[in-house]
Amino acid sequence: GGCEGTPPAAEVCNELDDDCDDLTDEGDVCGLHLYVDASNVDDALENGSEDHPFDRLDEAIALLEAGATVHVAAGAYEGGLTVAFAGVTVVGAGRDVVTITAPVGGTGLTVTGDDVTLTGLGFTGGAVGVAIAGAEGALVQGGVVEDCRVADIVAPADASLPATGISLDYANGARVVDCEIE
Repeated sequence: GGCEGTPPAAEVCNELDDDCDDLTDEGDVCGLHLYVDASNVDDALENGSEDHPFDRLDEAIALLEAGATVHVAAGAYEGGLTVAFAGVTVVGAGRDVVTITAPVGGTGLTVTGDDVTLTGLGFTGGAVGVAIAGAEGALVQGGVVEDCRVADIVAPADASLPATGISLDYANGARVVDCEIE
C-alpha cells in the first residue's frame, strides 16, 4: 500500500510504501534508533539495539547523530548529559517511571541542537532539570520538552545558579508542553 494511483517516489519515513516495492520505510530512512534500559546491566551483547539495549543513557547519547531517536525504558539514569545534534528525539517510557538525576549543582539534560524533542521523561536533583541552551549569536532553533516531570531541583550552595526546572536560554521557538514542575 501507499502507491495506488500515485507515481512511485523516494522512500521516506512515513509507514507507507512510497517507492512501490511492497516494503515500507526500508533502508535508513527513519534514522538511527537507540534503546536504553537501566535493568539491562548483565547483557554482554549490549549495543543499543532493541534486543540488547544500553543500560546507561550516556552510552546512547555518545552515539547520537542528527535525526536519531533514543527510546528510554523505565528506570533511573545519571544526567549531566548534552544532546548536541539537530532533530534528535528522546522518548521516555513516562515521566513517572523514567528518572534522570542531575549531578549536584548541574543540569539533568542540556540541549544545544536544533529541533530536539524530549518526551516522557522525569528529572530530579541538580540546579536545572532541562536546559535548551544556545549562546549569543548562536540561538537554538525550535525544540520541544513535553510530558515531563521536574522535581527536587536545588540551587547550588555557592548560589552560582538559581534552581530552575526548565531553562530556555538563547532558544528561538522552543516549546514546553504538559510538564509538571514540583
